[in-house]
Amino acid sequence: SSHQTAPNEGTIEATKRRLKYELGVQIDELTLLGNFYYQAKYDSILSEHEVCWVVVARYDGEINANPEEVVDFKWQSIKDLEADLGQNQKVYAPWLKPALDILKTSKDITGE
Repeated sequence: SSHQTAPNEGTIEATKRRLKYELGVQIDELTLLGNFYYQAKYDSILSEHEVCWVVVARYDGEINANPEEVVDFKWQSIKDLEADLGQNQKVYAPWLKPALDILKTSKDITGE
């Protein structure tokens, strides 16, 4: 999710704001690929029920991750990510698989 904070804030604007806050990057051109609903329970108390937006951009600069928001990150090809997700599903957020499915079918990414 892009965590909109104002009634008039759109998905792209919220994504730009969160990229700056979470990763310390500014990206001006973003492409919205789609969205999906998901629900996940983490234990007897915590759960999520959200709309997630899949947004892509090109970036090759420095990442300055906010430790309050980001545990870890790495650059990885879609093929390698999909393979790792298949073998290590528990280390990834539950929304990654449906987001990856949208990403893999996008003409903006595949060129098909």
